[in-house]
Amino acid sequence: SLLRFALVQLLALVRRVSFDLLRHEQWTVGVAPRPIESFLAEPGTADVTWLPLLDRNRYLADPFGAEVGGRRLVLAECYDHRTAHGTIAAWPLDPSGAPPQPVDVITADVHLSYPFVFEHEGSVFCMPESCAAREIALYRADAGSGRWERVATLIEGIAAADSTLFRHEGRFWIACNDVESGRHRDLCLFHAERLLGPWSPHPCNPVLMDVCCGRPAGTPFVHGGALYRPGQDCSTGYGAAVVIRRVTHLSPTAFREVTQAVVAPDPRSAFPDGIHTLSAAGELTLLDAKRNIFHPAEALHVLRSALRKRM
Repeated sequence: SLLRFALVQLLALVRRVSFDLLRHEQWTVGVAPRPIESFLAEPGTADVTWLPLLDRNRYLADPFGAEVGGRRLVLAECYDHRTAHGTIAAWPLDPSGAPPQPVDVITADVHLSYPFVFEHEGSVFCMPESCAAREIALYRADAGSGRWERVATLIEGIAAADSTLFRHEGRFWIACNDVESGRHRDLCLFHAERLLGPWSPHPCNPVLMDVCCGRPAGTPFVHGGALYRPGQDCSTGYGAAVVIRRVTHLSPTAFREVTQAVVAPDPRSAFPDGIHTLSAAGELTLLDAKRNIFHPAEALHVLRSALRKRM
């Protein structure tokens, strides 16, 4: 029995390592000509205009829209397979899906992704994911120069992924996935009376433990008087689809929600393997989609990382 168990574990390890070595994500960004709430009734992506890839070594993912200094922009993760590192890039938002010329606007020593954007008191803010730094940092856009300046650390001591900010019943809320406690599964909440805090963790954290919808996946929105939250369905793999959840109860002591719609990738498209961001951009909606490819530089990075963990 012990030998059988050891063999099963070994085969599972070989399959996992083989998958990581041979299959690597390549994402692209798309623009849908309709508002985010329309995906409740029409979750299909046939009308999405997908941007062409930058090149084989780089891709864009996690798109969010912002208006800075009168210019409509998209902010997104720009990932480079050669460095296994992401930065936050920006380019003008074009509803026609014209090829972007992204420019890095936020960089750091750690990998950055998911540049969640929001407005508050006349300023535009960005809260990019930097879970390797175990913090949730806040940046503000300068309307004149277009530069992004780090202004605060909202929460420290948590490896927060896909941090998402919204208002509900007079409070600020941050929803995130705690990578260290339940990667792709656990949903944690924090709340505050003011943007700069102090921020308090929800006493029920993690308020949700579900690989089918826990990790945030874009812009929360209100429709018909109800609050909706996009979440990632990672049940068949990371970022497989976006699940739109209706929040039925949210307070400093309780949280409940139910699934209303599922936005899945088109299996006939060039990027059939996943969707993990759905964000509002006024009358438009931004999405991303992925396909799995083999990239030699990414395979080498995976191998080096696995060897370091075993030394």
